[in-house]
Amino acid sequence: MSHRLGLVVALVFSALFWGAGASSAGQVNGFSVIPVPATMIYAGQRISGSALTTRRVPNRYLAVAAVIVDAGDLEGKTARSTLVPGRPIAVNQVREPNVIDASKPTRIVFRSGGLMIAGEVIPLASAAAGEFVRARNANTGVVVSGVAQPDGSILVAEQ
Repeated sequence: MSHRLGLVVALVFSALFWGAGASSAGQVNGFSVIPVPATMIYAGQRISGSALTTRRVPNRYLAVAAVIVDAGDLEGKTARSTLVPGRPIAVNQVREPNVIDASKPTRIVFRSGGLMIAGEVIPLASAAAGEFVRARNANTGVVVSGVAQPDGSILVAEQ
């Protein structure tokens, strides 16, 4: 009885370790096809489909590494660090592109019920949509905080 149990445990462990589980990457004989840079992509550079190619990696690699397995997940993203040709792209090496650039005059909006107040501020940092950002009113010097919106404005919440 213990021999069978040991065999079952060994089979389950090997299936998990060698990547027999499902993956969204294309799988062929224990290997998956993942997107990798075709050329050097520098930090801050936007990623396009033409800058990517594919590479086969063992399924067990995908079980232990947090890498992008679908090229669609990279389209339109920005590189956080330099991406080297042929190397798998870690999940934390890409981010959403900035919609607000530091020191570039930006529209700020305050909404409360039916009241809307808009103005112009200077962001103190760059931000992607949904990120918290601080900005300085160019006329008064007062620093305000809000959330970057997809249209490139800053929305200030009621306090």
